[in-house]
Amino acid sequence: MEIEETTEIKTHKIAAVWGILIYILVFFVGMIPAGLLLMIPLGLEMTGVSPNAIQLAETFSNQIAMLGASFFAAWFVLRFIDGKSFSYLGFSLKGRKDDLILGLIVALSIIGLCFLILIVSGSVDIYSVDFEIPSLILSFIVFIMVAFAEEVMCRGYILGRMLDTKLNPFLSLLISAVIFAAMHAINPNFGLVPFINLILAGMLLGISYIYTRNLWFPISLHLFWNWFQGPVFGFEVSGQELFPSLFGLDRTENNLFNGGSFGLEGSLLCSAFMIGFTVLLGLYYAKKKKLEECAS
Repeated sequence: MEIEETTEIKTHKIAAVWGILIYILVFFVGMIPAGLLLMIPLGLEMTGVSPNAIQLAETFSNQIAMLGASFFAAWFVLRFIDGKSFSYLGFSLKGRKDDLILGLIVALSIIGLCFLILIVSGSVDIYSVDFEIPSLILSFIVFIMVAFAEEVMCRGYILGRMLDTKLNPFLSLLISAVIFAAMHAINPNFGLVPFINLILAGMLLGISYIYTRNLWFPISLHLFWNWFQGPVFGFEVSGQELFPSLFGLDRTENNLFNGGSFGLEGSLLCSAFMIGFTVLLGLYYAKKKKLEECAS
C-alpha cells in the first residue's frame, strides 16, 4: 500500500512539473500574437503623438498582452493537458467577498506604515502633491490587469498545480514565490534584496491560497499593493515608474532602509512587514479553514 501511494505521489509530481513547464511555454507562445499590440506605441511615435501618450499606450499594450497570454495558457493547459476546468484556478466569490476587503486593508497597512516611517525618519521627503484623477483611474485599470495576469499564473496555476502533488504546502508556496520573483529579474535596478523581497511578496500573496484555493485575496492584495505603492504614495513599483503619483517623493539617499531606486520592494523595512503579515495571515486562514471544516 505504501509503495502504491508513493508511486501515485511521484506520478502527480511529474505531471505537475510537466504541466507548469507547458504552461510557461504556452504563455510565451501566446505572447507572440499578443506582441502585435506592442506595435501600437511605435505607430503613435511615427505620427508625432506626445511621449506621455506613447508611454501610456505602451503600458496598456504590455499588460493586455500579458493578461491575454496568461489566461490563454491557463485555459489551454487546463483543458488539453490536465483535463480540468477553468474554475480550478479559484475564481469563486462564494464566501470570499471579505477577502477583497482584506486584500485592500493589508496592502494599505504595509505600504502606508512604510511610507509613514520613512517620512518621519527623514529617509524620504514629500516635494509635491498632485491629485490627478484620470491618472489614478488609468493606473488602477492597468494594475487590475497586472494582478489578474500574475495571480492566474503564479498562484492559480503554478501554486495550485503544486498543491495537487501532496508536496508540503509551504514548500510549494516557496517554490511558486521564487518563480514569481524570477519573473521580475529583468526589471530596472533589480538586485539581491529586491529578489528576496519579491520572494517574500510571493509568499504573502500566496499564503491564503494554500488554505482556500481561491484567488480573490491575492488578486485584491496585488492590485492595491501596486496601486498604493506607485500612483498613490510615489514609490517605484518593482523598479518601474509607470504613472505620475499623488505624492512626489525625494529620497535623502538610496539605501536598504528606503529601498532605493527599486522602490519599497527593495527595502528591509518592507521585508519585516511582509514577514509579519504573512505569519498573521497564515494563522488567520488556518483558523478560518478549521472553523469552516467544523461547521460543515
